[in-house]
Amino acid sequence: MRKKLLATILLLCLCLTTAMPAAWAAELTDQTVHDAMAAMKGQYPEGMPWTNNDEYDWKGGIYSGGFGCAAFAFLLSDAAFGDLPARMLEANEFSYADVRVGDILRINQDTHSVIVLEKKDSGVVIAEGNYNNSIHWGRTLSKNEVMKADYLLTRWPETAAEPETPKALAATQTVVVDGQAVEFQMYALKDENGYSTNYIKLRDLAYVLNGTPAQFDVSYDGRIGVLRGVAYQPNGSEMKTPFSGDRAYTGGAQKVDVNGTAQEMNAIQLRDDQGGGYTYFKLRDLGQTLGFNVGYNGAVFVETDKPYTGAD
Repeated sequence: MRKKLLATILLLCLCLTTAMPAAWAAELTDQTVHDAMAAMKGQYPEGMPWTNNDEYDWKGGIYSGGFGCAAFAFLLSDAAFGDLPARMLEANEFSYADVRVGDILRINQDTHSVIVLEKKDSGVVIAEGNYNNSIHWGRTLSKNEVMKADYLLTRWPETAAEPETPKALAATQTVVVDGQAVEFQMYALKDENGYSTNYIKLRDLAYVLNGTPAQFDVSYDGRIGVLRGVAYQPNGSEMKTPFSGDRAYTGGAQKVDVNGTAQEMNAIQLRDDQGGGYTYFKLRDLGQTLGFNVGYNGAVFVETDKPYTGAD
C-alpha cells in the first residue's frame, strides 16, 4: 500500500499509530458522520476562499496533514471521526459497496481530494476545498467516477472478525456394557490443556441399556424427561447420527426430569441441518444420576447392576 508525498497536493507523509476511542467508534453511523461534517458549513460556507495556502494538521494518521483540497477533506474528516485512525485502500482494493459517508476519495489522476457527504445508488454527494480556489458543497460524482478514484481513505473501523464458533469433535468410543463391547458415536470437548471429555447421546445409551437393571425411557415435552426402570421406546434415531464430522454446539446446565424430579447435568446440544436437536451428556453424570456404575480399567465400562461409585 502506498503512502507517498505528492508535490501536486503537498501532503506531508508520516506514519502514525493512533488508539481507537471505543466510545466514539460505538456512536458512528452514516447520519452522525454526515451531521458532523454538515455542521461545519456555517464556519466554512459555500464559496469561501480556499487555496493551497490553506493548511490543516490531520489526526487520521497516514499523512500528518495537507494543503488545499486535502486540508479541507482532512478538516471535515476530523470533525466526523475525531482521532480514529485512517486506512488507505488502493483502487483495486475497494468496490462501490465499500464506499461510505466520510470517506476521502483521491480523484482526477491523483490531483484532487474530496470527502463523501452522502451516498446514493447512482453516486455520491461531496464536499471539497480548492475547487476554483474556494470551498464547494454538494457536487455529485457518479458511481463510475467514484470507481475511477486513485485511492480511498476511510476511518470507519474495520469490522471485527466473527468469533470462531466452538466445535464439538466427532469421536467414536467403545464402552464395555456388562462385559459386552459397544461402539458409540460420541462428541468430545477439549479443555484448555487439550484433554477430551466425551459426551454420549441420551437416546443411544437408553437403547443399549434397555432390558438391563439400569434401563430407562426418554421423553420430551419442552424439557427432557427420564423414567428409571421403564423400558425404552425407540424412535428410530438411536445409534446413528444425522451428520458427520465436527459440529457447532451449544452447551451448559441442562435440567432433566428424572422420575418427576428436576436434576441438573452438564450437556451439549447439536443440531442437524433441518434444525432437529440432539442432546449429549457426560457418561459419568448419567451413571451418577440414573444409578449405574461407570469406571475405567483400560477401557470405559458400565455396570448396570451396581450403583455409581465414582471410582475406577
